Amino acid sequence: MIDLRAVNRDQFESAKGHAESLLRTLDICESFGQELSKAELRNVIYTVSKALRERFEAEAPDRSYFATSESPGPRKAIDNLIESTWYTGRQAAVMSALYAALIVVLLIISVVALVVSSRQLTEIADREQVVRVVTAWLMLIVSLSLIRNAWSYFLMYRQCDKMNSALESLGDDVQEVDALKQWAEYHVARAACPLIPAWLWRIIGPSLDDAWKRTAHNTS
Repeated sequence: MIDLRAVNRDQFESAKGHAESLLRTLDICESFGQELSKAELRNVIYTVSKALRERFEAEAPDRSYFATSESPGPRKAIDNLIESTWYTGRQAAVMSALYAALIVVLLIISVVALVVSSRQLTEIADREQVVRVVTAWLMLIVSLSLIRNAWSYFLMYRQCDKMNSALESLGDDVQEVDALKQWAEYHVARAACPLIPAWLWRIIGPSLDDAWKRTAHNTS
């Protein structure tokens, strides 16, 4: 019998891998002023559904993804990376906190249910039923990978925070190989982190943009 969950998981990981690969390419192109070749564009378009292609054709894309006004080169690559690590780190921190809070709530509800049932229920069968329900409730923590995701988001936040502090201290004399190395390290960490949901950006995006604009230097 085919495990549909495994199939869906494989499809998701494949799509995530394609997206991460494209993101790496676009980040480098944006930083060093390069353009995707026609062959690369065809490969990207091929992996996107026709409905999604038509959706993007109907929308006017924002070409100013990064805020820096530096000319293409290593310095711009570092500035772009500082921006990416800060935005990603803030969002990863929020997701880690949300997952941790959800785990705590599930544990509290489970403990309260057990305490109340032990005091209020006299029938052993009723108590056993409550225990089974609570056990199933706690299994959500494992089956939904809540602990793993909370820890993965926290690691991403810590990595971004560490990189951001180190990058901020770099001077203008940055070599291309060093910039590429920093970008590679960032994308390795990002690939290991769960996806950050779009709804989070809709909620905290304006606040992040405002904080960045108030403190950013050398922006257009």
